[in-house]
Amino acid sequence: RTSGFFNPCLLQELDALGYRPEANDRSTRAEEPLIDVFHPPANVAALQDGNLLDPGGIGKGYAADLVASALSPECPNGAIVNLGGDLRVVAPETTKTHVEVLDPWDRSEVIADVRVGPCGVATSTSVHRRWTDSDGIERHHLLDPTTHLPAASDLVAATVIAGETWWAEALAKAVVIAGSGTGRQLLDTHNVAAVLVSVDGSVTSVGACEGSLST
Repeated sequence: RTSGFFNPCLLQELDALGYRPEANDRSTRAEEPLIDVFHPPANVAALQDGNLLDPGGIGKGYAADLVASALSPECPNGAIVNLGGDLRVVAPETTKTHVEVLDPWDRSEVIADVRVGPCGVATSTSVHRRWTDSDGIERHHLLDPTTHLPAASDLVAATVIAGETWWAEALAKAVVIAGSGTGRQLLDTHNVAAVLVSVDGSVTSVGACEGSLST
């Protein structure tokens, strides 16, 4: 569904590039190879021996969806689940919630104010979780599955608005890795909205993204 741009099985490659939990704000990772991952009721994903599953790119969004599902019957007037910046908005269809998108370089600045109904919102960026490897090369944590190296696209951040947060999270990463051209095609194909930030700092909206952008 992401044309291969979202791949949660690159943990070994990420570690090989020098990304370490103690040096960053990532606290959970799979330590042993996972062979079979089951998702009830019937879907099964089988991984080859030696692959490590990194849930960091999808697990947080899925957790927000689970919490929202449990809250929904108890919150007829709505609720917002925020797990480290990944949001699930529970609200009546007619209710609009303001969601501020922050500048990836300066989180004290708001670059977009979007109005959303019930949905999931997730942001991915290559500006943070950066480090310098042993050869003095600057790296970031969003790996291109085709090269197993940090993506070199014309985007530094994407905030995606989708029906569920796990899907918004996966798509946000795929779009940043793919770049604006292919990324826009992905967003259009799946009929979701997004706010994109380019390497030059320009901000654009894609799809039915209701709200205002900073220039």
